[in-house]
Amino acid sequence: MVATASKAKSQKISFNSWTTESGLSQNTVYSICEDKYGYIWIGTRNGLNRFDGKDFKLYHPPTIDKSVTGENDITALQTDKDDLLWIGMNNGLVAYDFNKHTYFQVKLDSDIYKFSTNAIYRDDASNVWLATNKGIFYSKKKSFCI
Repeated sequence: MVATASKAKSQKISFNSWTTESGLSQNTVYSICEDKYGYIWIGTRNGLNRFDGKDFKLYHPPTIDKSVTGENDITALQTDKDDLLWIGMNNGLVAYDFNKHTYFQVKLDSDIYKFSTNAIYRDDASNVWLATNKGIFYSKKKSFCI
């Protein structure tokens, strides 16, 4: 077997930039997702931002455990077909209902609030997969306490 090196074509891609000077709540961004309404949701070290393409609006999900440092850190975001925004934080998991404009705390396990949520994945059956600092958690949608 012979390996050969070839030159890859470079392609220039332009990026726009938004910072706290543009209205973002914090420059440390952990997660980004888009909802079905076209809003971009941005998880930062200082809360949750909604971006409409022009302006930022800051949201502060409820605190789950005030003893956990970094309680405003929004570390993971995921939207789903049920009009929910799943919000992973350093101290658990919260969901925002777009229709009711309310938050609710998600209880997946008695110890879940001691975990930092690093990523959230909703599969086609609306089950939730969580990547945490304590491993991976999986739960069927019907087992949520909403």
